Amino acid sequence: INERMDELAKKHRQTKFVKIISDNCIPGYPDSNLPTILVYKDTDVLFQIVGVTQFGSHNISTDGLEWLLSRCGCIKTDLEEDPRLKAAASTSKGR
Repeated sequence: INERMDELAKKHRQTKFVKIISDNCIPGYPDSNLPTILVYKDTDVLFQIVGVTQFGSHNISTDGLEWLLSRCGCIKTDLEEDPRLKAAASTSKGR
């Protein structure tokens, strides 16, 4: 996810992306909640993405993460549908 976030930060320069080690921010933060993304506007948390299940997997694509963050309202995207659904459909066809 870190690499995907780095790619999106370069693409969406109008949005501030900040990384922090969870224990440096909240001592004892449970690993089961990782990764976690908090979307802020001014001082308010607008949206939280907590844990792998909300991402779909640790292997989320850059487009998948862009779609997810665009649904939170923190970035704009040209994607017209969730690429994670296409990936899931092609995976199930390959079984």
